[in-house]
Amino acid sequence: MLLDVALKILNGLVIYFEIYRETRLDNAISEAKQIAQTIDIDIEPEFTIKRAPCRKIQFDEIPDTEREQQSVKEQFRTDYFLIIVDMALVQLNSRFEQMEYFESIFGFMFDASKFTYLDDANLKECCLNLEFALTNDEDCDIDDKDLFIESQILQEMLPNGAYDGERPWSSIEIMEFTKKMDMFPNVLLAYKILLTLPVTVASAERSFQT
Repeated sequence: MLLDVALKILNGLVIYFEIYRETRLDNAISEAKQIAQTIDIDIEPEFTIKRAPCRKIQFDEIPDTEREQQSVKEQFRTDYFLIIVDMALVQLNSRFEQMEYFESIFGFMFDASKFTYLDDANLKECCLNLEFALTNDEDCDIDDKDLFIESQILQEMLPNGAYDGERPWSSIEIMEFTKKMDMFPNVLLAYKILLTLPVTVASAERSFQT
């Protein structure tokens, strides 16, 4: 489970787009010109200046002087560039918030290192938060007290190589270990939920975390 890595990458992408929005229009135009030249598009890479039609201004009409004074490039920036980049930012921020929430609930289970080095107070809080997140009315898949006790025992039973090596055990490996031990029903169920929880992606389809 590398969701913590995905969160860092996605956050970096959000920051990149925020900087791109404010400073990268000229770069985008330059790159577009280069692409057009590469594929031999016979179009002059310049903004077309539209001639404003001459008409009589009505006595009660408020002239749009600010709009008229904008350059063609600035019109492109406000009418197209910012709209497209902002749409991308909205989608990215939405996904980032979803993943942050997911990490706040299941983050302590992502790998053996995070799981094993939790002290009792933090482990108990994580178990309580997980129970609350999985509660629907009065029905709950997980009992936080049982999960806490099982997790304490599991912390002691995991082999040193599971959390002390260069590559800590993943959530899948921890789940396989609990299956073999056959004594951690709440922990096993929690990992099954973690590893099969559907996550909404940008295409509005549903995929499974692995």
